[in-house]
Amino acid sequence: DKTRQIFSLVDAISAGNQYLAESARPYCDNAICVEVAEDTQRIPLRDFAGKESVVIGWLGSPSTEKYLELIRPALETLFNDHKNLEMHVIGGGDFLLENSKVVHIPWQMETEVKNLLKFDIGLMPLPLEEWSKGKSGGKARTYMAAGVVPVCTAIGYNLELIETGKTGYLVETVDDWTEALEKLVASSELRERVGRAAREAVVERFSIEGQAKKLKAVLDSAIAHCNRHQSGTR
Repeated sequence: DKTRQIFSLVDAISAGNQYLAESARPYCDNAICVEVAEDTQRIPLRDFAGKESVVIGWLGSPSTEKYLELIRPALETLFNDHKNLEMHVIGGGDFLLENSKVVHIPWQMETEVKNLLKFDIGLMPLPLEEWSKGKSGGKARTYMAAGVVPVCTAIGYNLELIETGKTGYLVETVDDWTEALEKLVASSELRERVGRAAREAVVERFSIEGQAKKLKAVLDSAIAHCNRHQSGTR
């Protein structure tokens, strides 16, 4: 009842994905999906020049670092089989792999992009739970903007964001994670091809200018809805 009372005062809702918009529609008919924009001027395309090590990275916060545990077996297999790997964890602090190099980097706005551009592959593990369907792919989209290949749990908005084998990889089981990561570690050409395609997809779909126009339409709709309500023509 409280939720309905609050939403009864709202003339429009802008949601970051269709799942959230559909969840809001029982409370507000004018619930519209406006996907989150990505600032590709702030995040440039990474340098694909060859280097000795392959960096598998994760960008997040201490509260979400625990999801790396979901794919620990895959990472352990990978790091045991390949000696040229590094793992960079930005914004976490606790995750470690036995006998493997894990570099922990504090998150700071000023250094986020510089550290992101060192990644070759970006991880986004999520639990297969209803809650994950509300995520809007921010982590994956940031990887993609930099030309970092996203490897993500196949759930929710990730299914709309990523085309497997073209702009990233969608996976479910530990075996899926292992297979996708093995392919990417083995081929710099594959990493570059998928990374460039991922960047192009983000520029095309999530530019600030394009999303701003969509958000303006939502705001214009809300104003018109409010005016009709105030004039008694609702």
